[in-house]
Amino acid sequence: MAHIYLSSTYSDLSQARERVYRALRQMRHDVIAMEDYVAADQRPVDKCLADVSECDIYVGIFAWRYGYVPEKQNLSVTELEFRQAVRTEKPCLLFLLGEAAPWPRNLIDRDSTNIERLRAELRRDYLVSEFQTIDELAAAVSVAVANINPAALGRKSVATPGGVPTQPIGKLASVGFPAAEKVVFADDFSANELSECWQPVSGEWCVKDGVLNGVGAHYTGGRRREWAAITLNKDIPNDCSVSFRTRIVDGSTAELMLHLSSNKYVRVYLYSIDQGLYFGDGTFMEVNKPGQVGLETVLESIGGGPTLAAHGFPVRLNVWYGISATAAGKKYTAKVGGLKLIEYVDENAQLSNEGSIGFLTNGHVQFDEVIITSGS
Repeated sequence: MAHIYLSSTYSDLSQARERVYRALRQMRHDVIAMEDYVAADQRPVDKCLADVSECDIYVGIFAWRYGYVPEKQNLSVTELEFRQAVRTEKPCLLFLLGEAAPWPRNLIDRDSTNIERLRAELRRDYLVSEFQTIDELAAAVSVAVANINPAALGRKSVATPGGVPTQPIGKLASVGFPAAEKVVFADDFSANELSECWQPVSGEWCVKDGVLNGVGAHYTGGRRREWAAITLNKDIPNDCSVSFRTRIVDGSTAELMLHLSSNKYVRVYLYSIDQGLYFGDGTFMEVNKPGQVGLETVLESIGGGPTLAAHGFPVRLNVWYGISATAAGKKYTAKVGGLKLIEYVDENAQLSNEGSIGFLTNGHVQFDEVIITSGS
């Protein structure tokens, strides 16, 4: 759990703040916000700056209002909070409303000199992310926070709660789980070699620098890049939760195969072309025997299937995303960075409801910190 300071002007961004606050709380972070003082822009400056100094992460959201300037100050509270975060060397996650994003005129400063100056400086001197909608903002903040290495924060990671099964050493050693969850499987690839429980099916798979790499195979067929698939040789409870980190280095798809059984599975995947998280019904090769089936047969018989649900958000190459997918009876949920983006109920029982897991990509994708838990 991290202590996160949420900074912005209030009256124009109250709905955005609420969505971001809720998303970060769902990730079990401690969020410090102006609502803790007073629901207005005129919050106490000394208290705000002290809280910025004590936080682990600063999240700044900027639209088209500069904000309240206290007496005897030349800067707004919002800018003072940002300056304090920089001065105290906090990780700063900065989010700017896009220039072309629709925005009510009454939420834009008539004299925009100060906010335009500040926005220009942020763009010029810092790494910023743009958002067009509140949903996009909440997803982007969740992903950015999830990508911060706990070791880089000023506070030590909270110890794993009591009653949780012992975790393997390595990157997963400090990961905490709800006491009701049983860890079924965990692999952080810190051994720098592919465990025997993983079965490559097609493409090239290797562990390098502590992460799993999958590269889609090339062949003389009609498509330039073909699917790389790997499966887990382990029994998984039907009701389970799978979490992992993934990064698309090249290509367009990083896909989890959930409830992989025979030739069916449930698809949960990031898609960089249409920009979003997708959920669907997948097909897999009927004969899963690497080395015994010709490469062309493998490549033509795996991957894909109808999309049943989707939620758009920016998917960038070479950015790590924390993904989790949960199956509970007929209900499926999928999250990015702890923020629930997809919820789907399989009313007609058309999806595969048992089996193991696997990963799939049509390019070069990395996977890390794979954890499977179950309440049963």
